[in-house]
Amino acid sequence: IPEKEESAYISQNSSATAGSDVGEGKRKNCVLRCLLDGGSQVSFIREEISKKLKLQSKGYSNLNIHTFAEKNGKHWRQRKVELTLQNINDPDKFITLEVIEAPAITTAELNSLNPPKVRIPVPQKLK
Repeated sequence: IPEKEESAYISQNSSATAGSDVGEGKRKNCVLRCLLDGGSQVSFIREEISKKLKLQSKGYSNLNIHTFAEKNGKHWRQRKVELTLQNINDPDKFITLEVIEAPAITTAELNSLNPPKVRIPVPQKLK
């Protein structure tokens, strides 16, 4: 057993500046909240953000999406675009990715300001 085990990040949340050239030496930028998953095969961006940034098209991607307990997957043909993420704290650091547009990334709504109240019964032995 090693004395110090090294940890690997499976996913990270971060903020980055995303931008694209809009011509005449001008750039369109916006700050994005990113979920970076090193284990993913592809990366996605919401269509609305891609359109707002006028990201350059790199063709199309065909995906077959299968969810749990679903017999037939859904065929999905979406645009691939080029996205450049820039470090907010160090603008000289950036990465350019080829990502796939998606209508939505998640539809989960989290309300962290008003978490639900959950009653957990205490086992008789602990009373």
